[in-house]
Amino acid sequence: MLSRIFTLSALLVLTLPCLATAGDGRIPSERQAQFVVEHLDVTSFPNSIGPRREPNKRTLLDYGYGSVTYHGDKNAALQGQERDWAIGVTVLAQDETGAVICWTDKAENGGSYNVQHPLKLRLNESGFLIATDEDVSDPRCPSFAR
Repeated sequence: MLSRIFTLSALLVLTLPCLATAGDGRIPSERQAQFVVEHLDVTSFPNSIGPRREPNKRTLLDYGYGSVTYHGDKNAALQGQERDWAIGVTVLAQDETGAVICWTDKAENGGSYNVQHPLKLRLNESGFLIATDEDVSDPRCPSFAR
């Protein structure tokens, strides 16, 4: 019985910092792009995945963007399973209210879809990063749609 108490105490000590991070809206300071890739709810904003949305799928990984290349802690480049779409994520800033990323979404199948814009994200109570309605701009991520 005593060993169970120690085990539960250790688990609580390890879990509390994670809950504090989620509660204040911040993403972890290390491997930020990886956290965004794994937790971004792509159903929370308009993007190329929209036409093929499926119930119970929310993240880039759920939609087959498993080929990920990380460039440092803040940048990720993703390819679709069929290499017909490319997604880019760059973490630009964050504070206690959330994070701002640069989202790039491009067709590589001969199509003309090519979009880039900054997104303000917040971490919800379920642990997903969702896009807010806040209009943000950043010179490091000029908005364009082609």
